[in-house]
Amino acid sequence: VPPVSIPNTEVKHSYAEGTGLATAWKIRYSPVNKTEAVTNRGSLFLFLKISCRKITALEEYSTGGGLFMRIITGSAKGLRLKTAAGLDTRPTSDRVKESLFSILNGLADFSSANAVLDIFAGTGALGLESLSRGANSATFIDTNTNILAENIRRVKFQNCKILHDDFRKALKKLSAQNLQFDLIFSDPPYATDFAQISASLVAELNLLTNSGLLIVEHGVNEILTAPENLEPVRKISYGHTTAIDIFHPKGSDL
Repeated sequence: VPPVSIPNTEVKHSYAEGTGLATAWKIRYSPVNKTEAVTNRGSLFLFLKISCRKITALEEYSTGGGLFMRIITGSAKGLRLKTAAGLDTRPTSDRVKESLFSILNGLADFSSANAVLDIFAGTGALGLESLSRGANSATFIDTNTNILAENIRRVKFQNCKILHDDFRKALKKLSAQNLQFDLIFSDPPYATDFAQISASLVAELNLLTNSGLLIVEHGVNEILTAPENLEPVRKISYGHTTAIDIFHPKGSDL
């Protein structure tokens, strides 16, 4: 694979073990910030965060103005979603998203989902994927919504609502309107307590329908306790970085 021109980077070594990458693919790292690395994959790059020289996360990164992901299947299949340029974003990778939605397909009927809530929406990838698979409407919460709004314009879905607000305030506003959701995604920044806080608020504010699912993504080393009135359905771990917990209301049948 020809080397990629990336400012302030240099080829460090090749790596394939545990990632499915060809050994010839070159990992690059920044001498300024040695916690980041990039490797070539055609027009895209695989973005890997490195801690103590161990790979801890895998994301797709493009140097052409930001990171691109895609809608995996459904009415908008293959459509690319954009996220902010720079190496500080941590969207759910296509590989993790595809695995998650494969699991959800066995737990929920997207075509019967009237309302989806995407907390810490970022690119909107989770909510938009749900709409592509047949969900009727989606509400997105984030404090930075420029890229989210652009992606909604790209997919041309009509039943989308954006709440530009702190997630705690936004959830309380939704509760005050007596709204409930069939699928709720929470994908907060890792190494914060936002995963637990958001999950607890969803339960406390009764935002989940009786047959709904709450899906919380968090760092694999973070301990997430089942909120009151909810019980765990599945827990999935992806490598040494990402974990996802799925909850549903106690007494509900899947």
